[in-house]
Amino acid sequence: MKIRLAQYSERNLILDFIRENWQKDHIFVRWPKLFDDYHRNGDKLNYMIAIDETEGKIYGVCGFIYANHKKCPDVWLALWKVIPSGIPSLGMDLVNSIQKNLHCNVLACCGIRKEVKKLYEFMGYKTGTMRHFYRLNRNCSYKIAVVNDDKIPDVVFSTGTQLIEIPSEHAFMSMVPYEKEIFQNAVPLKDKDYIIRKYFHNIAYTYRLYAIKTVRESIDAVLIARIVEANGGKALRIVDFLGDETALQKCGAELDRIMVENACEYTDIYEFGLADSVLYELGMKESNEEDSNIIPNYFEPFEPKNVDIHFFTNQLDNFRMFKADGDQERPNFIYGMEETNEKARSSDVSLCTRSKK
Repeated sequence: MKIRLAQYSERNLILDFIRENWQKDHIFVRWPKLFDDYHRNGDKLNYMIAIDETEGKIYGVCGFIYANHKKCPDVWLALWKVIPSGIPSLGMDLVNSIQKNLHCNVLACCGIRKEVKKLYEFMGYKTGTMRHFYRLNRNCSYKIAVVNDDKIPDVVFSTGTQLIEIPSEHAFMSMVPYEKEIFQNAVPLKDKDYIIRKYFHNIAYTYRLYAIKTVRESIDAVLIARIVEANGGKALRIVDFLGDETALQKCGAELDRIMVENACEYTDIYEFGLADSVLYELGMKESNEEDSNIIPNYFEPFEPKNVDIHFFTNQLDNFRMFKADGDQERPNFIYGMEETNEKARSSDVSLCTRSKK
């Protein structure tokens, strides 16, 4: 058994493995272009495979996504699956091979199953659960959220803070001083190529990037969001954040404006690493066991239930995680063409799971 990086010429072999051992109508099987968009790297694939090269059979795969391309890069794990091979440690060996061969500074995964947290901890990783915050729009009816408590906290209002939409890649490069220290402190570090590829060149989704302009007239942060629809309603989902968190905490009134302009019934964010005060000054409430409202996470297909998103990382210092990290924003439906199969949700992988969106 050999563990090595996959070649692009082995793409169909990996897709067959996914179809036969994970889900026969997985989105990558139905939409190979999406697989390429996530994992092609020239004539190679960002996939570690365990393969018996004599028989040409794959026994395990582990995808990964670069956040940056430094000498010691920050990397997210993606789809991870093994089948019986006679090697009990094969799944762990795949992950360890990624860490060793890529010389990862940060290795993390957004969206793991709760029941395998102890496995990651056994492997030496830190695990956690992202917190889920939201703010209701008091000016609309609720068709997505299930609202039993409609109390809406006050926001910290600042007349000098603005959310300015960034309309293009060129505008991002010219408006955002991304080399400033405030954009470089958090880990994983997302480089400009990652931001542009993921949010401006996405083949499935349309993202809205907002520069946060402070009272000092400087751009100190960028908020990234996506509008989702279900049941005839819309919601504004903050899926990523870059920069100085203190710039975010005075954006509550601006988020209200964007919600009203787009008829969104709420704004939500899954996060780890932001200060509690930032979210509370935004006028957000935490979706937890004490909260009676339902703020869904699954939209492909839609399921009206609260969902926890778990993660692991090899380091927690300055660590931040948001919903779009790794492949948590991977679609489950095909966009821009007709589906050939029934629109079915993805099932869980054995160790690393991607949820409905």
